[in-house]
Amino acid sequence: MKAKIYQLSANKILKINIPPAIKFLHYEIICASFAKGTSVIKNVNYSKNILCTIDWCRQMGAIIQEYKNHLVIHGTNNQFHITNNVFATEASRYTFLYMLPLLSLTNQLVVLKNNNREIIESAEPYRHIFEKCNSVYNVERNTIKMEQPLSNENNIYINGYNNTSLIAGLLLALPTMLTTSKIIICYPYDNREDILQYINILKKFGIIVNEDTSDHSLTIPAGQTFKACNITTDNDYYLASLFSILKPYAGNVQLKGLSKQAVSSDFNLLSTLKNNNIDLYKLSISNLKKKKPILLTQIKADVTKNSLPLFMGLAIANELTIRIKDIDKNNIYFARQLNILKNILKILDCEYEETEKDIIIHGHLPNAKKQVDSENDPYFAIVLSLLGILTSYPIIVKNCSCVDYIWDDFYGLLKSLGVLIEFIHD
Repeated sequence: MKAKIYQLSANKILKINIPPAIKFLHYEIICASFAKGTSVIKNVNYSKNILCTIDWCRQMGAIIQEYKNHLVIHGTNNQFHITNNVFATEASRYTFLYMLPLLSLTNQLVVLKNNNREIIESAEPYRHIFEKCNSVYNVERNTIKMEQPLSNENNIYINGYNNTSLIAGLLLALPTMLTTSKIIICYPYDNREDILQYINILKKFGIIVNEDTSDHSLTIPAGQTFKACNITTDNDYYLASLFSILKPYAGNVQLKGLSKQAVSSDFNLLSTLKNNNIDLYKLSISNLKKKKPILLTQIKADVTKNSLPLFMGLAIANELTIRIKDIDKNNIYFARQLNILKNILKILDCEYEETEKDIIIHGHLPNAKKQVDSENDPYFAIVLSLLGILTSYPIIVKNCSCVDYIWDDFYGLLKSLGVLIEFIHD
């Protein structure tokens, strides 16, 4: 499906509710589903990927009731009640990586299927951990079969770079072991703030994890049990950052639900943007003379996982030249997004220069109607849709429905703000 986005008339007040952080919402749903008792999770967005985690948790035996903006979850009392041992997902990375170690503890054959080969490859460190524990773990195309549970007989070593979700998955399984577990996170170690947030979520569900900063290790005491709790999911500061693209908009943009203090790697992104005169708490004002010019000229790619869509959007919306530095082209995720970015820039007639590790974008708004393929990346689809609000010429976003995987009713939100959108079925 395609979405044709038209420019929004100026001087409107745009009040935007930021959705919950999906990486933490997935985690809370899993904790509550495995816990003893009934939990309530508030601030819920029913994206396709969240619905996948809900389905897997029901398949694990949890009873989950869905309401408009909250969930009531009756947990499995730290047990498994599985009737179907095949767990399948189209694209939910968090569902797959978080639940894999936990589902290995069922003491039966478990089959995990994912149509996204990239996600299967991102789970590769799990294979090495299972093999070191002498546990059977077979990978066949888009399928992983586990015939023996994860073991903690030895210390678990894992590379700290780009494996945050895998570490979080281990922290779901290891507390139930009969002996104390230890994860040693090897250098380089990124997204420590997210690990601390996962540990904080576990604590609310009765699970203790002790961090030792001297050797970057996590110790998980044995024989713990998950207990129900009521929790409110923090908002998604990366998705909030995407609305910085609307800084040139002549009206007033108000992002609702932004905290002044939070613990996550994405929250740190807000400070990075503010240092470059992009203040999400004061995103746009009607008096253009008071607007400070954006200072952003170069940024490191690892400032956030999805840096490429965000900074591409900022370059185009503000007609800036931005250098994105130190792109890890050996990482399959960054490599895929880089290819999408270059294809978009070509279609939008934006010049760019690529070096071994960097890309320099010379951004400008389109001067004609354009059709651009998001290539099923929801973050690029959101960025392209927001750019459509700013341009004098419509932008047609191909494969726009991929946004539903991370943000339910995103286009409904834009329509509520007065944005004219035409949907075109292929």
